[in-house]
Amino acid sequence: MKQQTKYRQEKNMNQKFGLGIPEQPAASPELMDALRQLKCSRLLPDIGKLIDEATDAQLSPLETVSKVFTTAARRRQNSKMEMLEKMASLPSNPSIENFDFSRINPLAAQRIKEAARCQWIEAGESMLIRGPSGVGKTHLAVSLGKLAVAKGYRTLFIQANDLLAKLARWNVNGELERRMKLLNQVRVLIIDEFGYPTKPDPAYAPLFYTLVQERTQKGVSTVITSNRKLGEMGSMLGGDEVCIAAALDRLIKDCWFIKIMGKSYRLECFEKRKMKDGWDSEEDDEGNL
Repeated sequence: MKQQTKYRQEKNMNQKFGLGIPEQPAASPELMDALRQLKCSRLLPDIGKLIDEATDAQLSPLETVSKVFTTAARRRQNSKMEMLEKMASLPSNPSIENFDFSRINPLAAQRIKEAARCQWIEAGESMLIRGPSGVGKTHLAVSLGKLAVAKGYRTLFIQANDLLAKLARWNVNGELERRMKLLNQVRVLIIDEFGYPTKPDPAYAPLFYTLVQERTQKGVSTVITSNRKLGEMGSMLGGDEVCIAAALDRLIKDCWFIKIMGKSYRLECFEKRKMKDGWDSEEDDEGNL
């Protein structure tokens, strides 16, 4: 307190004579120790400056304390959001704001708008987003993931092939139990493009079953996008189809189903480019696409 009083006196004197603002005194060791115990030391490295600003604004002692801890809370929240966004591994471009609702049927659009409120996450429900290639399944899943992060839910986006390969590798390396615990701490796990791994493996079925079983028991949400019908998903993994069916049966018990139909957005863009370039035939003069 004496340091801060001396600093204000020096600052007022310098301002009176047109001199520069003196350097802010460092916080006392006692104060920094107290901040560390409150886990605020990294959030308030400039606490002296904040108090000085409060003094200049003629804030009361209670208002000054409020300013300091409100700043700390805001910085902690910002730090948490940055961490959640980094951990989620979500692609940057898709969002619910740039999702084209005009391309899907009104019933699906209404269901998506309901899902955007994220109440299904709080209820521990899962989601299956199905439809042909290019209609926006991944875009929608990523958009919902970003909304989940914005509400403070730990989220992870991963391709189905990558997830299955990692589960198999962790199982071989003896890391499965530890890694599975970490996966089950993720409140919203988004598994993209489920149903056609490049290298089917008999080990995938029981590992996927274990993942789904543990997540449903824990009451955390899993989002799966696929262009396969529910009954076709198991056959694409290889191995025990009964095991996959049991996993999907658990998943769909408390599950949102969103079916997106329509023409591929990428194909529409391709056709527009063809028209723009005057390429009105599927083949050129040499018979090539």
